[in-house]
Amino acid sequence: MIVRKNLDPKIVIRVGWKRVTTLIMISLFAVYLQRHTWLDVSIDPVPASILFIAIAFLISFRVNSAYERWWEVRRLWGNITNDCHLPEY
Repeated sequence: MIVRKNLDPKIVIRVGWKRVTTLIMISLFAVYLQRHTWLDVSIDPVPASILFIAIAFLISFRVNSAYERWWEVRRLWGNITNDCHLPEY
């Protein structure tokens, strides 16, 4: 993944406006249903906490594997630079 140091807000708005608008509409619809109808749009905390714990484990495994790959590349690059004999000036 290539990330620029200077992020243009115009690009963020152009790419993300559809997602933000969709999330706002879904949120407003849920609030309307909860306040004006008999439908209760609440989340039971037990399944939600189990889901969030599972997501946390998956993310931590992913981060650990990425760190392991980075560390392996760092060791290999260090070996390459140590084995390379450049002439001294």
